[in-house]
Amino acid sequence: MGFHHRDVHAVEAALLRLAAAVVVAAVGAGCPPPLARECLACEASSECGDGLTCVRGACVGADSACGPAPSRLVLDETFDGPLAARWAEAGSTASQALRVDPRAALGGDGGLLLVDTGPLGPGSNRRLETDFPDAGVTGDLHTRFAFRLDSSTSGGPFPVHLHSPDFGPFTFIEFIVEERPPTGALKVLARQRCPQGVPLDLGRWYRLQLTAEGLRGARPGRGRLFVDDGVSPRCEVEADFTSMTARSLLLGAPFADSAWVGTSALDNVEVTEGAMPPARLGLELVSPGPCTGYSLRVEDVERNLRGLLRPTTLALTGAAFFSDPACAEPITTLALEPGRSRKRFFSTAGPDTVFSVTDPSGWLIGIERTSQRPEQGCQHLPGWPAGLLLLGWRRRSSRR
Repeated sequence: MGFHHRDVHAVEAALLRLAAAVVVAAVGAGCPPPLARECLACEASSECGDGLTCVRGACVGADSACGPAPSRLVLDETFDGPLAARWAEAGSTASQALRVDPRAALGGDGGLLLVDTGPLGPGSNRRLETDFPDAGVTGDLHTRFAFRLDSSTSGGPFPVHLHSPDFGPFTFIEFIVEERPPTGALKVLARQRCPQGVPLDLGRWYRLQLTAEGLRGARPGRGRLFVDDGVSPRCEVEADFTSMTARSLLLGAPFADSAWVGTSALDNVEVTEGAMPPARLGLELVSPGPCTGYSLRVEDVERNLRGLLRPTTLALTGAAFFSDPACAEPITTLALEPGRSRKRFFSTAGPDTVFSVTDPSGWLIGIERTSQRPEQGCQHLPGWPAGLLLLGWRRRSSRR
């Protein structure tokens, strides 16, 4: 028993109708269906979508990262933070000063300003030191900070360095400035460094992340340096951290001064363990139309969804924005709560309107987007692959 010729044509006709329906559905939708409500507020699991459950008022899944990374330290404004920070050398000397200053702030009222006008003897440099609580930190440690170099001679300061009592020179990983023209570099275990550095333009802020992975771990360790919002590390060095515990963070000049002379600024310093801190904003088109819906993401430097460490208010500029899907309630800012990594908002911006979402405090790298270009929200139409496959099968069968 087999198919008659008319049976084949009947199957082809049915498949063709199915293909047409799939394609029409995809075109009619115009863009992908609304995203799952991962990390958004909920009252019941039925509101969350496939694979998500409403837990403590938020939609979460097995891989959700709605909560913040465990925070060890946040230094900003007065640079005293939640932990007891101390000035390793108080005050100023004739040739060096390290102080909290409004001129060193990326956002907020103050940052840490280092002014060096000449060499000093060992132990006379200005630096801020903070000890980690308990027995220190093991596992993975991430230090994110904003850095600006205003002037520099050959050699350079050691703006950020981490200490361990388990390593002879104490500093086991650090971000340093060297060479002329000035270049930022990652240095590990006092001698290992990346062959390529980060050229530093004077007067420009850089968001940097120094990562030490595998502290007292069974797996091989490594040091990594991320620059701005780069997904891949600018620099990566394999290192043996298996016997080391991070005990303290030092900011400013090293214990033994170099011949460097210059001025630098440091702001928005935060240290997390286990998971990276939030670093940047991302945007996803959710529902196109006259009142377009967007899902704002908070991400780390590798684009993983990451919960906020603190309350944050974002600024919306360049278009009309709203809090509701009817575009009836206008807004100019978005308030984000700690632990959340998504926020929904709406806009009536046309297809050629460029708008911005920024963090005035400087903690998160903002975004600038053209609101409704087809390539932004409509490039993955779920019905097209199946529809085209069925139509292709129809063409091949018609040649038999």
